[in-house]
Amino acid sequence: MTDADLERRLTAMFSDTSQRPIDTDRAWRELRLRRSRAGHSRRRWFAATAAAVAVAVVAAAVPLLTGILSAVPSGRTEPGPGLAGKRSGVPASPGRFPGAVVARIALSGVGIVVQDGSQAWAVRDITQTGDIGQLVRIDLRTDKVTLRVDLGPGSRSRVEAAGGGTVWLTTTHGSAQGQLVRIDPATGQVIATLHLPVGRCSYLTYSAGRLWAECAVGRASSQFLRINPVTGRVDGRLGPVRGQFGGEIAVAPRGVWYLTGSGISGLVGLGASARAITVTDQAYPVSFAYAQSLVYSQGALWALTNDESVAKIDPATGRVLRIYTYASYDPADNAGLDFLAVGGGSLWFLDDGYPSSGVMRVSEATGRPLGEVTVPAGACGQPCSQIYVYGNAVWVPTMETLLRIDPARLPS
Repeated sequence: MTDADLERRLTAMFSDTSQRPIDTDRAWRELRLRRSRAGHSRRRWFAATAAAVAVAVVAAAVPLLTGILSAVPSGRTEPGPGLAGKRSGVPASPGRFPGAVVARIALSGVGIVVQDGSQAWAVRDITQTGDIGQLVRIDLRTDKVTLRVDLGPGSRSRVEAAGGGTVWLTTTHGSAQGQLVRIDPATGQVIATLHLPVGRCSYLTYSAGRLWAECAVGRASSQFLRINPVTGRVDGRLGPVRGQFGGEIAVAPRGVWYLTGSGISGLVGLGASARAITVTDQAYPVSFAYAQSLVYSQGALWALTNDESVAKIDPATGRVLRIYTYASYDPADNAGLDFLAVGGGSLWFLDDGYPSSGVMRVSEATGRPLGEVTVPAGACGQPCSQIYVYGNAVWVPTMETLLRIDPARLPS
């Protein structure tokens, strides 16, 4: 299936605008997921074809080699100690660590998970239509839900951020009714509303003591705002930028990076001095148009593409610093690694496979797998598509539960 075929199918899937609005974030995520599966299918087809050719060549060569070898004096050299049966450069299969899952919290429909201190916060859908959301607080000391606040109709697409003892949510409104609200972490009630000089905001994060929001400007453009969470005032702007980002945005200390349909772009600096940068690297195995995860962590940008390659990128220049390939952590190309988080000196891949999904930990230093955690068969209902890393926790939302994985229970 070509990318054009995938895009036509995606367009048809979301074309019923008479019944509901097009969810562009979902559309981009579905497209990247389909591209990923198409990439895996192509690679496996080539591998199977090569294997078939190799078998045919060997089968044809055996009679000839038999005749030749029968005339060669015996005197074979046995492989040295420890070399028999090993293939140079191919990593051993990582062990499985089911005990690394330290909590299975009964929460369905979880979207974004954020963490601040000893608390985690999640927004979840609580109706089958996905129209009503609920804000949930989790105590990390007990892994118990300690607060639930219903957010009302039209709240399924709300985005959250937490940091410095504050919790924030986007709204479904524009400037007149306010785009961001501050939540009291003790009660879950709104204690402040921000009215920003832009349209509705669809992305929010807390980074280095500041809030960053991506908000609509006109019908087809967005602007990135840096906001002081104490005063609620905008103290930095980037953009406007045309196009949709599908929620894949990464905020770095000196700018903002995002995925588009054509690759990875960024704005470095603030205001009129900001520089627009596009990530390019001739040595990278595929086009960055096939990127499906983009995160900022440990002083670098990290991008996962549909061939399971990962680029480590300098967030100040857009230069690719290192390339990780599936040959290091998935040499058999069996894992289907489609989503990425980074933390604790490791790359954390989410496998969206069927009948079960899983999480693989890979060393940032060596690119080798360290261990795997299997998500129970059928837990996702559909492929899992979210993974978050916050120091002492790796979070994976499934269809009925929110899984918490303790990194300390996996090799590092």
